[in-house]
Amino acid sequence: MKVAAKNLAEATIEILEKDGEKLAAKRLFDWLKKKSKLKLLPEIFSEIDRQLEARGEVVATVVSARPLLTDETDLLISKIKASGSYQKVEIKNVIDQQIIGGLKITYADRVILGTIRNRLNELKQNLLKS
Repeated sequence: MKVAAKNLAEATIEILEKDGEKLAAKRLFDWLKKKSKLKLLPEIFSEIDRQLEARGEVVATVVSARPLLTDETDLLISKIKASGSYQKVEIKNVIDQQIIGGLKITYADRVILGTIRNRLNELKQNLLKS
């Protein structure tokens, strides 16, 4: 029996809402591993994002060199809500000191690169072209 990513996404969202992220992720991963279907993960994650976005919910991953302050998180949430028809925005803050400063924001099908590391790489490429 073939299991569609859509069905797995729906089940994962249901567990997520009832029992939280850690349990939802663990159950999904364990099931996929048991069935030797780990290769479906990217498709399932895309489907989860699509279903949440259709409900007006989005999870934004924000990579920064330091933890975001509450005011910064609130500002990002309001900006993301204004950028689409999102009623609920959740921010996942990932700390990566290699970006030096600024932010990398990923949500729905958008990637916003505003990191110092990215700007330095762009400058390096421009200098190498000259």
